[in-house]
Amino acid sequence: MTASDDIAELERAAQRLLDGRVAAIRELAVAKQARDRLRAELDEAEREYGARYTAAERAGWQDAELKELDFTDPERRPRGRPRTAGARRKKAAAPQRQAVPEPAAEPAAAPVPEPEPAAEPMTGNGRSWQVS
Repeated sequence: MTASDDIAELERAAQRLLDGRVAAIRELAVAKQARDRLRAELDEAEREYGARYTAAERAGWQDAELKELDFTDPERRPRGRPRTAGARRKKAAAPQRQAVPEPAAEPAAAPVPEPEPAAEPMTGNGRSWQVS
């Protein structure tokens, strides 16, 4: 076998390895496209369900009734006004607390720094340094 035959065989072996890697990435790309498409369809279905759920509430259905009929709260509701204004009314009607002024703090004395301990000589025991 000549040197050029050896090189050609190495190239064929490398190409077989690369072919397997390319096939794997091709299959991954197909799966990603399918996942992205299904995710977009689910997002659209969630928006539609939210709009229909809100329409049912406007038609007079209560949350408890819809849940009893196995309709769960939607994850996404259409943009616009909040579902109920009751929370705002309760918040506005809540009594406001009066702010109580804090007593004036007495001026603090300047802290006195502690003296630093004298440095101790250090000796080595062959492995680490220790204070003697």
